[in-house]
Amino acid sequence: LQFAGLDAGEYEVTTVALSDDQVIASSHRPIRILQDWGVWGENSEVTVSLVRAIATSSEISDIENASGPGERLAIMSEFWRRRDTSPITPDNEFLEEYLKRLDYIDEYFSVHNTRGISTDQGMVYALLGHPDIVEDRPLELPTMHYPVWRYFTPAISVVFVDRYGYGL
Repeated sequence: LQFAGLDAGEYEVTTVALSDDQVIASSHRPIRILQDWGVWGENSEVTVSLVRAIATSSEISDIENASGPGERLAIMSEFWRRRDTSPITPDNEFLEEYLKRLDYIDEYFSVHNTRGISTDQGMVYALLGHPDIVEDRPLELPTMHYPVWRYFTPAISVVFVDRYGYGL
């Protein structure tokens, strides 16, 4: 089934088995379509920009050097399969979580004409998710501040400083 062009959201798929125009069986299944963000490789530049935070350098190279959209789709299918936290379920929980992160990143970290995923905060959020503790510390100047994100697992603190005041 092709679902291209459908907006992200909840849908129900109904399948019907016919014999001589008579319905002999039917099934209903709810499905959720997430915004795909271009993470399947249709456009290699877009895909690389979206997965750079979680991809290895060799995976990035594979995406960039794919011979066409079909090969990129195969590469990305394997990329997401490897990261699936529960491969025995029909859904890819990692991919679903990552798409939710992209939604959040786009809403909260986009600045001017820069997509959220291209900002430092967007990249860290894509990789590590929501921080366990967020601190907002003032710099020496009274109008400037810098956020500090603390994660318990892994035990890491990330400090973001906007040196030039452009929001990046």
